[in-house]
Amino acid sequence: MAIRNNRRKKLPVILEPEEAERLLRVPNKRYLSGVRNRAILEVMLNMGLRVSEVSNLRPGDIKIIYGLVSFL
Repeated sequence: MAIRNNRRKKLPVILEPEEAERLLRVPNKRYLSGVRNRAILEVMLNMGLRVSEVSNLRPGDIKIIYGLVSFL
C-alpha cells in the first residue's frame, strides 16, 4: 500500500528587480556590519542561495580568483 503526500509544495518567492535593489540599499555600508550584510544579500540574490546555505558557509568554502567568487 502506497502512502500519498497530499501537501502542496510552496513555490519559491521571487523578488522583482526593483525589490532586490531596494533590499540592497538597506544595509548601512558605513559600518562593518552593514558591509557584511550587503555581501550576504549580494550572495543570496546573485547566486540564488537560501538563508540556511549562506549561514553554513565557512571561509574555506569561498574561493576568490580574478575578482570572481565561487563556492565549493
